[in-house]
Amino acid sequence: MTKLFFPAVLMLLVFGCAAKEAAKTTRNEKAKNTKKIVADNALKSGIEAYKVRDYEKAKSSLHKATQQKLSTSNLVSAHKHLAFIYALQGNADEAYKEFSKAFKLDKKFKLDKSETGHPAWTPSFQWAQKESALINAKGSELFDEGKEYYSKRDNTNAIRSLEAAVSKEDLKTSKKVEAYKLLAFIYAVDRNPAQAKLAFKKAFGLDHSFQLDKAEYGNPVWTPLYDEVKKQFQKK
Repeated sequence: MTKLFFPAVLMLLVFGCAAKEAAKTTRNEKAKNTKKIVADNALKSGIEAYKVRDYEKAKSSLHKATQQKLSTSNLVSAHKHLAFIYALQGNADEAYKEFSKAFKLDKKFKLDKSETGHPAWTPSFQWAQKESALINAKGSELFDEGKEYYSKRDNTNAIRSLEAAVSKEDLKTSKKVEAYKLLAFIYAVDRNPAQAKLAFKKAFGLDHSFQLDKAEYGNPVWTPLYDEVKKQFQKK
């Protein structure tokens, strides 16, 4: 009798633990499903409010949705609609931030055909799109792009591409030096000597023997700045 008693107790304990684990799993699943329903409903409510131009209600619901356990695609949709609303309300910076969040979730994020070209949010979308491209591009690609912009005297985009290029680990040191040199030229031409000297310093920091080409040395705009920085490194 005693020999049969202990195995029976052991089996009861095992089944009891298994039942508790099963109950716990069921509760967790129910909790997850509840959170998903709440998140999806918040998203749906926000989009519906957006469609009827109740923007404040839409923002409240969409922000609530982004704080819940949404699927990636739904989370992208929430940030996209928030961007639309901020743009329509004249807040381009906030629209840009929401588009950026969408790009971080999906680097291939695109607007639907019916949404493309809208004058309110297109500038913010394109801004975020360019930033995303810079983040995801390789250093060599950004370097080539920056040189191309430089040759076309598009200084704004050249700076953007070259600054992004030098931040990439895959870009070779020699190309980083050249990128800083071009940045120095641009800043000098744009009458920003402090930034030009800083770029030259970074070039020398990577290559103490850094020199300008014969065709470059003697330019009255950047040569004095280059010579000043070179002397500083020669003293070290």
